[in-house]
Amino acid sequence: MSAKGEFDWPLIGHEKVKEFLQTGVKQRRLAQAYLFYGPEKIGKTTLAKYLAKTVFCESYREYSKLNNILSEKVDLAKLPCGVCSECQQFDRGIHSEFYLVEREINSKIGEKRGNITISQIRELQSKLNKRSFSNSYKVVILKEAETLNKEAANALLKTLEEPTPRTILILLTVAKEMILETIQSRCQVVQFLPVTRNEIYQYALTRGTNRNVAEEIASLSQGRPTIALGALERIDVIQEQIIKGAEWLNLCKSDNQTKLKQAEKMVQTKMSVDGLIKELTNFSIILRDILLTRANQLDLVTFKSLITELQTALANRVDEDLAGALKRVEQAKIQLKQNISARLVLENLFLNI
Repeated sequence: MSAKGEFDWPLIGHEKVKEFLQTGVKQRRLAQAYLFYGPEKIGKTTLAKYLAKTVFCESYREYSKLNNILSEKVDLAKLPCGVCSECQQFDRGIHSEFYLVEREINSKIGEKRGNITISQIRELQSKLNKRSFSNSYKVVILKEAETLNKEAANALLKTLEEPTPRTILILLTVAKEMILETIQSRCQVVQFLPVTRNEIYQYALTRGTNRNVAEEIASLSQGRPTIALGALERIDVIQEQIIKGAEWLNLCKSDNQTKLKQAEKMVQTKMSVDGLIKELTNFSIILRDILLTRANQLDLVTFKSLITELQTALANRVDEDLAGALKRVEQAKIQLKQNISARLVLENLFLNI
């Protein structure tokens, strides 16, 4: 093997996590199960896929056949190579030993079901128990592991207790505390923290982005590389976010009738619960930004383009009121998850801001 000893995992930030996983690859000491936890769109899925593609890569198979793992004479090939048939199959989404498990779509309403079910886990177990024709790894990425229902979680636990050979399960979650401790204890737990604004800013500059735009992307992405990458692909997304932020600011200053109309409008769009929660998350960011501008912590503000408006917003409200409003937004998100009427939740929230 004559290639350089480097990995082709072009993810923004998460250097310690990448180093930890790549060391496992180099030393052929990969865990049978990992639990990646951290905020949404922070890069958990992306890094899980890089790891999967790497262990499938034909270059890694060749490397695995070598006897001396740490010999300086061994040049670890660039992984994944991206050109072998295994890499190409993975990129095209047709690799026979890669399994992605996530909440299914309810065909009647076109939305994701509330949970990952036991039937999905049983189907996965059946696939894992079948022999691999190529004797390669089998890799499972299970998204939103916190949505496993009780039966599914117990079934998955059995798989973790009696793993099939050459199988890697990667569980992803935004809420580690919702994962059974017995499941956590059988996984290598890896935390994903927000990436610094400077890392995202510098990455955006390497893509030829204007400095002002790069700063806006670094701010609005809130340390989440996946959001930053999406913004770099579509710069208009940044302007759309700023417009939405301005709309939330205007709502804060509106009379009760306007607030009720906004609640009605959001309900009438038949937005999914996940969509409503995402909107309320943006609302909480605006409220937080107002508090930050009052504290003169302008470097931490997310909506930098709206600083002037943020400085004058809700001038008649004390900080304690705004902190209370932030708590009410979080309570509203919980109520939406509990299937309480969206109209009632939104109306109650907006009238008390």
